[in-house]
Amino acid sequence: MHTTGTLPCSPPARWWALCVSGELDLATGPGLDARIGRAMAQRHKDGLVLDLSGVTFMDCAGLQPILRGRNRLGHRLCLRAVPARVLRLLILADVVGSLRILPGEQSWPAEADPGRCGIILDDLFDHRPARPAGQLPGQDAVTLTAAVAL
Repeated sequence: MHTTGTLPCSPPARWWALCVSGELDLATGPGLDARIGRAMAQRHKDGLVLDLSGVTFMDCAGLQPILRGRNRLGHRLCLRAVPARVLRLLILADVVGSLRILPGEQSWPAEADPGRCGIILDDLFDHRPARPAGQLPGQDAVTLTAAVAL
């Protein structure tokens, strides 16, 4: 896996949050990867906070879009509200030290001006019902959803 260090540049003027919910795996990872790419193409100098509070499952394939986002954005990508099950995967994959994870209930990076922060709202993702009890992850899983009021 190829990784890059933090990009040497000034802090972003604006920060945006993208909320992710459901299962993040081989089936839904490409959707997140594309969404991060679209968000940053529109806001190429801004920072992006991925809110993972709604993630119910993540495997190594689901981790890939986050790592690619880190490679593209460097210090301009932050994770917030990381569930314990996702944090465990980050620890096992030995990537915690290379990701910027906001502590506790912190919503924005310390250098962010709250008046210049916003939520990315869109309907670009396929919405499918939650999987029935007993169904394996990845089988007609809930896809990514973007943005709820934080």
